Amino acid sequence: MSERRADLLYVSWGGTGRGESLRAALEHAITHGANLVFLAILDRRTFDDVEPVLLGAITEELEWLLDAQLRLSLAQLGDPDLVTRIVVRAGDVEDVVVDVVETTGATEVLIGAPVVPPAVGGDREAGVADLVHDLELRTKVPVQLVGVEAGR
Repeated sequence: MSERRADLLYVSWGGTGRGESLRAALEHAITHGANLVFLAILDRRTFDDVEPVLLGAITEELEWLLDAQLRLSLAQLGDPDLVTRIVVRAGDVEDVVVDVVETTGATEVLIGAPVVPPAVGGDREAGVADLVHDLELRTKVPVQLVGVEAGR
């Protein structure tokens, strides 16, 4: 197995990302010889009113589902050397991303498209651009969209 030099962070939350986005992130990791950390965020807008006990059950189920999705995608791509791991966290999208970048040492953040801005209301495209800009400032690493809308 080849040694990978860095972690790339793929992020998805409350309606963001699709299978195509995950595959694009995996291909990006393969191309750059990196590990991939799949961060799933149980964002406040979607999960703030969920009881802690139920949130724990949701987290366990989500980890299982994401593991299955990763295994399927990796089988389709055919790269047995790609190291992946899943992190599920609850909270504010930006704060969670910053914390996970700091704890993993990720060198890049990939956000799965289509993107649902964490703040409700306002111009959706401006909200996504602001999110990317804010994350780049806070994490000090490149942030880009991958998947369906990445080229738009």
